[in-house]
Amino acid sequence: MLTACLVFLSAFLLFLPASKAEDSANGDRLTTPSAANAAALLRAGETDPALDYWDTAQAFASTEYRLKKATVAMLRNTLGLGPAPAGREGIHFQASLENPLIAEGEELQKRLDFNIRGSIYTGSPLTSVTASFESLGTAKGCTQTVTFDPAANVRAYSLENETLPVEQKALDSLFDISGLSAGRYRFTLSATTSAETSPVKLYSAECTIVDSKRLVLTQNKFDDNYLEAYRFFRGKLDQFIFHFSLKDTRSIATEDAWRTTYIVESSLGRVHSSAVPYFETANHYLENTYVCVTLVNPKNGKQTDGRLTLLKDLISKETTYVPRFQSNLQYVSHHTLGTAIDVNDDMYPNKNIITNHELIGTDVKQNLVYNGIKTADDGRQYYDFTYNGSYPGKFERIPKTIINYLLYELAFYRAGFQWGYYYETACDAMHFTLSENDINRHMHSDIGLREIYDYIEPEWTYVPGASPSPEAVKSKHTTAEPEITPTPDVSRTPETDATPEG
Repeated sequence: MLTACLVFLSAFLLFLPASKAEDSANGDRLTTPSAANAAALLRAGETDPALDYWDTAQAFASTEYRLKKATVAMLRNTLGLGPAPAGREGIHFQASLENPLIAEGEELQKRLDFNIRGSIYTGSPLTSVTASFESLGTAKGCTQTVTFDPAANVRAYSLENETLPVEQKALDSLFDISGLSAGRYRFTLSATTSAETSPVKLYSAECTIVDSKRLVLTQNKFDDNYLEAYRFFRGKLDQFIFHFSLKDTRSIATEDAWRTTYIVESSLGRVHSSAVPYFETANHYLENTYVCVTLVNPKNGKQTDGRLTLLKDLISKETTYVPRFQSNLQYVSHHTLGTAIDVNDDMYPNKNIITNHELIGTDVKQNLVYNGIKTADDGRQYYDFTYNGSYPGKFERIPKTIINYLLYELAFYRAGFQWGYYYETACDAMHFTLSENDINRHMHSDIGLREIYDYIEPEWTYVPGASPSPEAVKSKHTTAEPEITPTPDVSRTPETDATPEG
């Protein structure tokens, strides 16, 4: 929520007048954090050297939305929130707050891999990055290296990036300690550049692999969204940290005591008890909201009148609680927590394919026109649209490219969900979730697809055991709340017996 507010604020900084402080900072490449310098950075644009500096405050070195992220980083530092930029003189490592590296003295669980996150920033082209897991006894260790073409001038590398190394594989995915024996080890991260040919040690820690009878979910198994889950569950670890066992490469079995306590039935499927109000709110909108989409042939202008359609009828298939890891097999899926739902995964545009960003986004932005709220002859009000695109696939006479947008815009967004369409490195348009966020949002004018701001009915709240009442519910999840400082011992084990779900 804070990041969204900072990004929203950054849009207004462009209109701030230049100041003496800004003029002075320009001589220092805008390295001093301030609102005025953030405005100057936005005005300077993608070519200013200051962007390279503020880029290094990011745990994930991305090529997308660099100016926005650098501005947010400076604004966060203005407020004393950090992290501070690592800089580019020599070789530096920027750790991930969500997924820190192996800590000194940490106990790791045998049979589980450890995901290594964070980014390396350099002043000269990277040539190699190495992750070493050296046994301090007689056991077998693990060492993996990725290399870079100096001509590519890679000066920012995230350990999970698979596109930049010559090997076309991420160091994070190559580094796998799940098959190592119990014992003591030393983890080391090092790198070389064209200017520094001898390995520079960036991080080192001694740790132990222990043979636990039961596996327990840890912060390392969350894909940069542990803190979001922690906030959603208001710091109550027992609600989302549990024992589990491995069933196959992706599926897991959750412990019986946790599952019977927290996974319950809702109108949309089995979900976490803390998530029931959100799912019931979404279902209320699905069952009480109508849309009409008139189709216009882009070639000849021929019009096919739309028909009044209930949002719920636009759902062919939905899936909620499924205990498993993500498709990359490295991080827990939030379906396991009962805080996510996949909708219409049997429709092609909703498949998790990065190119669907453009397919769905173009169709919604360029070919779907919102005409406002209208009233049918029988008195029912509905949201009226015109579609003048050419996507051939239809469901209930509506192009499949825009169906999940309609479901999100008019139901799940109002109920407090985030949309996997907005993931930066993927496009998971089937995925609506409560406990994980991304930098991109539905309301951002440059990225978001939101078109509707006035609704037929007021916000609705779920009241257990009572009749529905039209009261505000969205504020429960989308209104800023006091920050929770996460200081949990995530290696703790819930005091329950682990009986895997069959």
